[in-house]
Amino acid sequence: MACFPPRSSGGVPREGRARMSFSRILFRFAKEGEARYLSHRDLMRAFERALRRAGLPVSMSQGFNPHPKLGILAALPLGLEAQDEALEVEFQPAIPADEARDRLAAEMPRGLRVLSAATLPEGARPRVESVVYEAELSASCTPGPSEIERFLAQAAIAVRRGSGAEQAEVDIRPALRAMSVEGGRLRFEVAVAERGTPRASEVLAALLGAGAAASQQARVRRTKVNLAIAGPRQQSGTATGKRSEGDENAT
Repeated sequence: MACFPPRSSGGVPREGRARMSFSRILFRFAKEGEARYLSHRDLMRAFERALRRAGLPVSMSQGFNPHPKLGILAALPLGLEAQDEALEVEFQPAIPADEARDRLAAEMPRGLRVLSAATLPEGARPRVESVVYEAELSASCTPGPSEIERFLAQAAIAVRRGSGAEQAEVDIRPALRAMSVEGGRLRFEVAVAERGTPRASEVLAALLGAGAAASQQARVRRTKVNLAIAGPRQQSGTATGKRSEGDENAT
């Protein structure tokens, strides 16, 4: 799940906090090369260290064990590259988004790149709406448009999760939003849901066959995290590249 901690009601009085300016900035970043082997926890630590080196005024939580207020909105499975991810950080005092972007970008380790930064409106809460994957397949195993059409035309697509007595069958079809193929690259979008988001490996296994070598050997990357941003008086607002939630095995 996203690691953005809830704001504490303790510590600075509400009226005192109101006098202390703060801002929440949404960064977009890429995770490439050897950095794809960083676990979610290691990735969080890498951002914390980079923010400290940059001398940025990251807000800290209250209590006996204060920690920086930041969160990666959609955790990545180990070994997966990503081209457009989302990180939310709170700063106090407030800092311009472009300054925060430039200072953080200068301190990022190899394989991690800051792409952009934008200040979130006051009270806005981004949530992950969907994620987009791309898989490179061999020419002999790449499905054609007609195969993809038949695959998506199914009323249900069942996959099995868990092991032993805990094994259960899950229908992933409702979460599949789109799928296409071009030049040996399969692209598909899956919706993020509270009851579980289909893994890229599950989609490939269902499409190509659970035991197919192509589904196990395909090079997969996540190309986009699509977010919706809800404000205090707004139910939802679509924004590509804002917030996404999930645990390391969920998406």
